[in-house]
Amino acid sequence: MKFFRSLPLVLALCLVLSAVTASAEEILTNRSVERMVAAGLSPDIITSKITTTRTNFDVSIDSILQLKKEGIHDDIIKAMVESAGSQNIAPPQDNRDQSGQYYEPSRSYEPNSSYSGAYLPPQQKMDPNAKLLQDIEEAAALKEKRDYTWKTKAHAIGATLKTIYPSNTHNIKYWWAYTQYSLLVEKESHQLKGIKKVLYFDAHHEDALILKGDILFAQAKRLPPGDGSAGYSREDMADEATKTYKTALDLPNLPAAKKSKIYYHLGELAKEIGMSTKRAEDYWQKAMDEDPQGQWAVLAAGKLGVMPPQSNQGQYEPSAN
Repeated sequence: MKFFRSLPLVLALCLVLSAVTASAEEILTNRSVERMVAAGLSPDIITSKITTTRTNFDVSIDSILQLKKEGIHDDIIKAMVESAGSQNIAPPQDNRDQSGQYYEPSRSYEPNSSYSGAYLPPQQKMDPNAKLLQDIEEAAALKEKRDYTWKTKAHAIGATLKTIYPSNTHNIKYWWAYTQYSLLVEKESHQLKGIKKVLYFDAHHEDALILKGDILFAQAKRLPPGDGSAGYSREDMADEATKTYKTALDLPNLPAAKKSKIYYHLGELAKEIGMSTKRAEDYWQKAMDEDPQGQWAVLAAGKLGVMPPQSNQGQYEPSAN
């Protein structure tokens, strides 16, 4: 009789344990969110569910655009992006051993090691900042082809940058992606802000130094000669660009192609603003010497009025930008 009296309690405990186990193993995906939205749940309820449950969201630009097209609320998409940036993907089901336990995600698979278990490495998730740079590159390619869908991609990239900003304020990769996005949408002040952040974390970031020199050079060319009404003159801006370029040149192991580009632009600075043909020609010669077959050597040869190198011709279209 005691057994039958305790049976309801045992059954209740089994049900509770079953529910807890199911909840612990639950992983939200994009499809889970779509189902909750279709069921009419409010954005507040869905975002709360996202923040309290393990997730495996696809928050690529294309996926975000698809979610938006399906009418998913911006607050929900934001919660998905933040979750994807802060949570680890749960180990795939195949990573269980015979006892039903997951192998440790931190263990790495080495075919020649003494470990003989049938471990499958956990799914790797792409760095969101690396993905942003990839999307920016794709949008830039579309822009160059005059395909105006680049603007849609750019809008989604900008939204992602805003969303992941709170968790990336000290991430140099984030600020470099921010800089490249600002370059894409042609916001010069934002470019300089991003470069300042990148150089704060790494004063020897060669690409940031070269881009800063390019921007300062472009600004100097836009200023009328002798005009200091903005608090700085064309010559001051050119001097700052020159110093920045030379800082980059002093970096160890700077690739020859980048040195060639810097020397080409230093030649332009000397010619257009420094009014020194001799110094300009010296810089252009150095551009040719550093990377004789590169695009900047071809441009420098044009400035010097000499024949450009014959090798690699037709493999690129040089641009002075």
